[in-house]
Amino acid sequence: MTPRDPEFLRDAFILAAKKSGDTVTFSIENKIGHRVPGLLERKIHFACEIFDDVDDSIGKQKHTIDNRAFLPVEETHNIVIGEAKKAVRLVVKGTHEAPGARKAVTFFEKTYTFEQ
Repeated sequence: MTPRDPEFLRDAFILAAKKSGDTVTFSIENKIGHRVPGLLERKIHFACEIFDDVDDSIGKQKHTIDNRAFLPVEETHNIVIGEAKKAVRLVVKGTHEAPGARKAVTFFEKTYTFEQ
């Protein structure tokens, strides 16, 4: 497996979402054994969007891990997406850009549902 393989990329992180009070947060923990990304030209993007109980978008955040904003070994980055007072749905998509690749590879796509 290589860093261009979606399964390899999923295994590089512990990814989790939580709703604490009214705040929705998505966490990215590095578990690969070296800083992420390992090479300067790689970029890993996370796009997060929360929807209310009637499917209206109520918050969006994007985060990029690259050579300037890397994720150190065994550290976690938390993305605070927004506030939601009612039931909420969080949709997260992770993509990876690598040198020589024609397009970004989607390695993570998940929907989390939280009750009030």
